[in-house]
Amino acid sequence: MGIVTLIHKFHKRHSFCCFVNYSIYFEKMQGFPKSDERRVFVDGKQMLSYNDGIYAKGSDFMSVRMATLQDVPRILEIYSPYVEHTAISFEYAVPTLEEFTQRFLKITAQFPWLVWEEKGIVLGYAYGSLPFERAAYQWNASASIYLCREACGKGIGSQLYAALEQLLQKQGYRKVYAVITTANEASVAFHKAVGYRHTATMPDCGYKFGAWYGTIWMEKELNTWEAPPREPVSIHRIKDPLFC
Repeated sequence: MGIVTLIHKFHKRHSFCCFVNYSIYFEKMQGFPKSDERRVFVDGKQMLSYNDGIYAKGSDFMSVRMATLQDVPRILEIYSPYVEHTAISFEYAVPTLEEFTQRFLKITAQFPWLVWEEKGIVLGYAYGSLPFERAAYQWNASASIYLCREACGKGIGSQLYAALEQLLQKQGYRKVYAVITTANEASVAFHKAVGYRHTATMPDCGYKFGAWYGTIWMEKELNTWEAPPREPVSIHRIKDPLFC
């Protein structure tokens, strides 16, 4: 399984912490050069390109890789505070490790589940899933990203998103959806900035912590063909999925 090793170099920053999607603390990054898209090579293979903020130099090593079963306890540890302390997740109770493992296995039978790792510690994760069940919807995916608090301010969220979207595109998905709570205005702004557009609002559809919350649906096109050339394939059928 390939590991995409990335090295960050950040220039000007305007940072703040907030929740994005169902999930994400992110840093709004500014000041990156726009004229040159950097790519990294490993063993002669050109790896996934991740926007202007990633460089093949520096000293802080980080990696994006496919999640494994061994990561599930740590992933659940990252997810739990979102359930216990926020309305970003509409779950009331933290899933047990067994329940969460079954969820992981069901999702990863078809979709990519990525983790961001630094110095051997998983700081965040992103995965795709099905937003709808009926057959005619099968060319749509949804994206979710969760980061631990310590990952705030590093630009990790936008890079996990870029990696996930590129994999979903290679699988043959036409659109990806983000579902955002109405209390999360920063997430709406983030998604607009990375190319999502508002498609629907469901007011007051979730009740948690004594208050009603709505959800905002946003979408982004990954493929633009008029008729699908084939059904979306499993992530397991994508050769070297983290390499171009």
